[in-house]
Formats: sequence, C-alpha cells, structure tokens
Amino acid sequence: MIIREIKMKNFKSHVNSRITFKEGISVIVGHNGSGKSSIFDAVHYALFRPRLRYEDLVTRGRKNLSVELTFEVGGKIYRVVRERGNERLYANDELIAKGSNEVTREIKNILGIDEKTFTNSIYIKQGEIAELIHTSPAERERTIAKLLGIGEYQKSWETMREVINNFEGRLSLIEGELKNKEKIEKDIMEKSEELEGLKVKLEKLGEEFNNLNKKLIDKKKELEDWDEIRVKFIKFTSKLEKYESDLKGIENEIKKYEDDLQTISNVSLTIEENKEKYNQYLSIKEELENVKKSLNELKGSVDKYNKLIGQKENIKNTINKLETKISNFKYGEDLEYLNSILESLNKKIKKFEEIKEAIRNLKQINEKLDGVERHKQIISENKKSYEKYLKLEDEKNDLEKMTAAYTTLKEKYNNLIDNLKNLDKKKNELLDEISRSNIKEIEKKVKEINNLEKQMDELLEEKNKIQESIGEVKSKINALKKALSEIEKVRGRCPVCSSEIDEKKKKELKEEYSKNLKEEEERLKDLNKRLLECSKEIEELNNKLSHRRELKEKLGTLEEKINQLNGIMDEIKKKENEKKVIEEELSKFVIDGKSIEDRYEEVKNELNNLKNTYTKYLTAYEYLKDIDENKLIEERNRLEGIIGDYDIDTCNSSIENTKSEIDKIKELIRLIEERKKLKEDLKDIENKILALLGHVGEYKEKETKFKALERKLKEIEVVYEKYRDALAILQNLSHIYKVDMGELKNHVENLLNEKLKEKSEILERIEVLNNKLRNLNYDEKIHNKIKNDFKELEDSVRDKEKELVECKTNIENVNQQLEELNNYLNKLKEKERERERLLKFIEYLDKVRDVFSRDGFQRYLREKYKPLIQKYTNEAFEEFDLPYTHIELTHDFDIKVHSPNGTLNVGNLSGGEQIAVALALRLGIAKVLIGSRIECIILDEPTVYLDEERRKKLVDIFKSIRTIPQMILITHHPELEQIADTLITVRKEGGVSKVSIN
Repeated sequence: MIIREIKMKNFKSHVNSRITFKEGISVIVGHNGSGKSSIFDAVHYALFRPRLRYEDLVTRGRKNLSVELTFEVGGKIYRVVRERGNERLYANDELIAKGSNEVTREIKNILGIDEKTFTNSIYIKQGEIAELIHTSPAERERTIAKLLGIGEYQKSWETMREVINNFEGRLSLIEGELKNKEKIEKDIMEKSEELEGLKVKLEKLGEEFNNLNKKLIDKKKELEDWDEIRVKFIKFTSKLEKYESDLKGIENEIKKYEDDLQTISNVSLTIEENKEKYNQYLSIKEELENVKKSLNELKGSVDKYNKLIGQKENIKNTINKLETKISNFKYGEDLEYLNSILESLNKKIKKFEEIKEAIRNLKQINEKLDGVERHKQIISENKKSYEKYLKLEDEKNDLEKMTAAYTTLKEKYNNLIDNLKNLDKKKNELLDEISRSNIKEIEKKVKEINNLEKQMDELLEEKNKIQESIGEVKSKINALKKALSEIEKVRGRCPVCSSEIDEKKKKELKEEYSKNLKEEEERLKDLNKRLLECSKEIEELNNKLSHRRELKEKLGTLEEKINQLNGIMDEIKKKENEKKVIEEELSKFVIDGKSIEDRYEEVKNELNNLKNTYTKYLTAYEYLKDIDENKLIEERNRLEGIIGDYDIDTCNSSIENTKSEIDKIKELIRLIEERKKLKEDLKDIENKILALLGHVGEYKEKETKFKALERKLKEIEVVYEKYRDALAILQNLSHIYKVDMGELKNHVENLLNEKLKEKSEILERIEVLNNKLRNLNYDEKIHNKIKNDFKELEDSVRDKEKELVECKTNIENVNQQLEELNNYLNKLKEKERERERLLKFIEYLDKVRDVFSRDGFQRYLREKYKPLIQKYTNEAFEEFDLPYTHIELTHDFDIKVHSPNGTLNVGNLSGGEQIAVALALRLGIAKVLIGSRIECIILDEPTVYLDEERRKKLVDIFKSIRTIPQMILITHHPELEQIADTLITVRKEGGVSKVSIN
C-alpha cells in the first residue's frame, strides 16, 4: 500500500487539513501537541474505523467530522471517505462499497491485513524500536509473541481453566439433583392409584348424563314442532299485514285516476273554445319580435351618436382648460428644449446620490475600523485567560476519565461490601443448621456399611475404566480402519499428518496400521470379558446394600452443607482480600492531597469563571480572522476624496429642489402632449357624427310601429293565458303518464280498470290467509310452558356435564402430574447420562487446554516464525552497510550479531549499531506479518528515548533503506529533516493545527 493523500475536516485539532504524500521519505515535524500524530490517527480511522468515542475525535465545538484517504494498491487507486452516516469506498473513482462495515471489510480484503496486523506491522509507535533491544530475552519473546498474535493462545489457555471450572460446577449440581430420584418413583406409584379411582367415578357420571340427555332430546323435538307452528303463524300474519297495506295503496291510486279523468275532460273543452284567439295572439307577437329586432339593430348606432355628441362637448371644454394651464408656465412650449433641461437636472441628482452613498459607506468603514481596535484590545486582555482555559479543559478531560474509573471502582467496592454481608448471613444460617444435626450418630451407622460400599466403589470405578477403555479402543479401531481405507485412495500426501508420501512409505503405513488394528481388537475382547465379570459382582453387592440409601442421603446432605460452609468461608476470605486491593486502588485517586472529585469540581469552577473571557477571545479571533484592516483604510481615503465638503443634509436639500423643478417640466410636457392628442380626437369624433345621421331617422319610424303592436297584443292577452294554462295541464298529465295527449284519456281509463281488478284479487287473498290462521290453532301460553320445561332439563344436563368435566379435568391433572413426574424421572436418567458425558468432556477439555499451553501450540508457532523473522531481519540489516555478516535470534530469543571476527551480544555494540539491529528486527517482524514486500511503513517518533549519537545513526540508517518505496516519519527532532524528500510542518494556531509542505 502507498498512501497518496489524506484530507481531514474537524478531526481532533485539524479543522481543514490536506496532505499529499509521495514515494521516498516524508518527514512530519512539529512541536509536541501540534497535531502530528493525529494525522495517522486519521489514516487509521479511515482504513479501519476503530471503535472510539465520536466525541473524542471531532474538533471541540464542531458537530461532524470528515476523513478522506487516497491510497494505491497493485497499481489501482482507492479513495475511502468516512463521514457520519455516509461512508464509502471508490476504486479508480468507481463506487465499490457503502456503509461502515462493508467499507472496512472491503479494505481488509484489498490490503490483505486486518486492523491489528496494520498496527503491529506498518504503523510503528513511539519507543517500539528501542524496546526490542533494551529488554531481557524473556520480555523480548513476550513482545514479539504479542506482535505476531501468539499471545492470544496464552489467553485461551488461561480462559479454558475457567471453562473447565464451570463444567465441574455443573457436574456438582447434577449429582445433587440425582438424590431426588427415589422420591419421584414413589410419587408416581401414588398418583397411578389416584387415577384408577377417578376413572370409576367418571363411568358412573357418564351413565347419569346419558339418561338426562335422552329426556332432553325428546323435549327438544316437542319444542321444535311448536317453534315450527309459530314460524308459520308469524309468516301468515306478516303476509296478511302486507296485503292490507297493498289494498290501501290500490284504493289511493283508483281515486287519483278518477280525479285525473275529470281534469282531462275540463281542460280539453277550454282549449277548443279559445283556439282561434290564441293563434291571432301568436301572429301579432311574431310581428312585434321582428320590429323589436330591427330596433335593437339600430339602437347601437343611435346610442353611439348620442355618446359622440357628449364626447365632442367634453373635449372642447378640456382643451380650453389645458390652454389656460400651459400659459401659466415660464418655459415656453418647445418640447426639444424642455427635454434637454430634464437631462441636465437628472445628471445633477445622480451626482448628489453618489456622494450620499459614499458618506454611508464611510460611516460603515469607520465603524469596522473601530471594531478592529476593540477586538484587538479584547485579544490582548484575554489571551492569558484563554490559554489557561485550554489547559484546564485538557485537565478536565483527563479528570473525567479518572472520575469514571474511580466511580466504577467505588461501585465495585460497594457491591463487594454487599456481597460480604450476604455471605456472612449465609455462613451464620449454615452454622445454625449444622449445629442442630447429630453427625456422629449418623456417621456411626454409616461406618457399618462403608466396607461394602468401598468394595462397590472399587468395582464401579473398575467398570467405568473398562467402559472408557472400550470406548477408546473402539475409537482407535474405527480411526485405524478409516486410515487404512483412506491410505488406499491417497496420492502423494498422508491423510493423518498431511506430510508428503511415496509408495514405500504408503506400504509401511499400511503394515503398521494393520498390526495396530489387530492388537486393539484382541484388547477389546479381553475388556468385554472383564466387564461382564464386574457387572455380576456389582449386582451381588447391590443386594447386600439395598437399605443404605436413606442413611447415605442424610449424611450427604450434612456433608453438602459443610462443603457449602467451607466454600462460603473461602469466598469471604477471597472477597476480603479483594476489598483490601480496591481500598488501596481508591487511595491512589488523590491529586495534591485532594480527592479526584474535589479537584474535578475545582477545575469545573475555574472553567466556569474563565468561560466568559474564553468566549470573548474566540469571538474576537473569529471577527479579526476575516477582516483586512489595510484595505479598509484605503477604502476610507478613497471615499473621503469623493465626499469633499458635502454632508447628507446638503445633498438631500439639493436633490429635493432639483426633483421639484423636474416635476414641473414633466407636468408641462404632459399638458402639451395631452392638448395635441385631444385636438386629434375632436376631429375624429366630428367625422363619425356625420356618418350616423341616417340610422337615427330610421330608428324613430320603427319605434312608433312597435308601440301600436304592443297595444293590440295586450287586448287579447287574457284569452291567450287561459288557453296556455289549459294546454300546460294537459301536457303535464301526458308527460306523467308518458303517452301522447290524443291517447291520454283512453290510457287513464285502462289504468283505472286494471287497478279495480287488482283490488278484487287482493280481497280474495286476505280471505284465504284468515282461513289458514284459524286452522293453525297456535297457543302462545302452551308454547312458553314447553320452553320452560326444556330449559329446566337443559340446566340439569349442564350441571351433570360440569361434574363430568370436573372429573375429566382431575384425570387430566393427575395424568399431567404423572407425565411431569415421568418426564422428571427421565430427565434424572438423562442427568445420569449427562454426568458420564461431563466427566469425559472435562477430561477432553484438559487435553485441549494442554494443546494451547506455552509448551504446546505456542512453542510450535514460535519455532515456525523465528526462522522467518531471522531471514527478513537479515535482509533489512544487509542494507545498513555495517561490518557484520548476519543477526541470529537464539531459541530463547536472545540476539547475537555475527562478524568475520566472531559473535557479539547486542549489548556489546555501539549505540548506533544497536538501533540498526532493533530497526532491522522490527522490519523483519513487519514482513512476517504482511508478506515479504513492504511498500509503506510509518514510524511515530522513532527517535524518542534516543540520545544524540543514536539519533544521528538512525538518520544514516533511514538514508540507506532502498527496499521500502514509502517511509513516513513523525518527529519533533530536527535531525530527521535533512533526509526528507518531502518535509511536512505542523503547527498549532489558536488551538487549530495548520499544515505546510516543502
């Protein structure tokens, strides 16, 4: 991986920093606390998004941060962007991953390493170079194991002890539960007897229920017959009501048809008598409409004529008034001259407006310059308080972390006190219980059967061992058979150890496996024979020890309480020791004789006292940051030149006077132009009046004829209205019945005859329904009595059914209890099997734990990695051009340096040579972790803890390294600047890191 660029926004002290990296040696220099290491905290954050508190990363006072890293792997350019809620990864500017977890997973795939490998290989922290040579071989071994990840196996070895303890605790609990087995078997027998009695009771209740149910069925049949009769009764009654309602509706319709027939006869006579006068009225009305139409056509011209006459007089009056107004002005009537005066006056106003704007701008600039001076004074007055605030805030952050640790420890201490009280209470309870028991008497009785029991234990132990041996032998036999089967198929590699294998080796393995298989099969026969003998002996002893269980249980209970008491005493002792340790730890949380809480409150109070001056300083700093004082002064001088001796009042007065004169000239121009337009309009109106004189005469003739026709029409209007009303009634009835008026009378007569027939039919139906109701002979009182008898029987059946259900429920409960007891018994039997499995599994875990021990897999990994570390260390060491042949890493991790003149311990080398050996060893470990090709390595303060001689030698070593394309060094020592291909300087201004690149 080659790092190309890092961008940081609001990350720690970097508000907006961008750094471009090239191949070769890049040296990052700056004072302590300037923000150098934060650059590679940002690289680490961009690549792996470590689980850190977001608030610890974002710049103080800001809400969100952004880190963007560009790097190259295998010729492809990758860019990762980390922003809250928007994290993404690009390859050659194409989006390939989105979301925090997906981006991190994809980067691990691209780099081929995880976060831990990155921090242990590519990123070398402060002091790690010198640490490798200035420690003992044992400590060096632990350091290298930690870097390579071997230390995790030691943790696994330690953790597995706790796992085994948990399983042993589980085994102890199971053995306690198995003591209940005999009681459960007795309870099962008692519940079985109770179940038989309930079954007899259920049979008797069943017979009584069936007899009552039979009576209920007969009564139900009788009730259903009466219900059916009632349904018919309701049905006939409903129909009768409907027919009577229909009859009423038909009689109403007959009345309506008779009324309509009388109306039709009356209006038909009226229409016949007035028909001639009606037609005469229509003819006159048509002629009147034609005359009215002609009048309407001519009316527009007449109205227009009258309107034009009025407009003519108005325009003449207006022209006379305008002549009077124009004569009152002093400027004359030449429009060209008037417009030139206007232009001159507008230029004058523009000049005064520019002077006014300059005066306003000058005022603002003077206010800004006054503000600059005020804020400079604020910065000067508050600088010390601001710097003190920053220091106190850093101290507050440290104190918060310490307070959190103190609170956690205090809480742990209080919990420990509570635990001790509870344990003391349990201890006293157990002592009281044990003191009430006569242990000696019980022990005396138990002693009598101990000899027999001892024999039983020996036989059981022997049987278990035989069974375990049989299992092991069977497993070995199966493994040998499988190996023989697989070795037949093998081509070039052993199926057991995965080593390379030829035909000769294959034949030897087959013979060896066959021989072992035969031996194990013979051994299995002997073991089975002995197992049978043990079983017979155990059965004989069980017959002799049949009455021992109850006595043993009593003693076992007492022993268990004693063991519990001992356990509690041990736990109390352990908790007391833990309490002393915590008390010592709590006593350390003191600063200058004050508790951590008191100091924290002091700092908070000081910060509150300084908050106002801190805010003033920041506000002043932000205000001055964006203001260029010299530009403001230049602008002030320019504006003063424009303004001269004018002030705002003088400018306003001149502008008002000039505007007043402009308004007068504009008004004169408007009056002249308005007079000209009115004269043109007057001439046009006179021409239009002449054109309309003919239309006005024709209109007067038509108007006289219209009035004569109106009088004649009014004389016969009463006859017309009478005819029209009669016709409307007839048309309305025709519309209602949906027939022509000629067929209307016959149609209504037909409808009347149909309704009279329909009335006769409904009367017949009503008579039939009354006969049916009389034949049903329904009596509601008898029906209700049958209902009550049925309900009483139904209640008796329900009560008997409740007794049955109760009995069945009791049977189900007993069955359920039996099932639970049997399940519990089966669980206890399963517990017995689980106990056997736990014993074997604990033994297996002990063996697995041995594998993870220091002398197990850890030793294997150390022996595997040591030659690789030595190889890559010497490859790096050869570049340093020192008079030594190679470095040797011994079996106990001591360092030997070989030369043509002999072998030296690393402690016998000069200071500079020691650093060369340490750096080569560190590079060798890095190559083991990420592969032989290292493209980039980052060293954070590599010269820390080194004296001047060693620092100079380290500079020469860095110059000689050619196999690593990109090296990035973070330092506050100036010696490293001389070897930089790129020099990056970091400084802090106002709490913000600033970066410059040379």
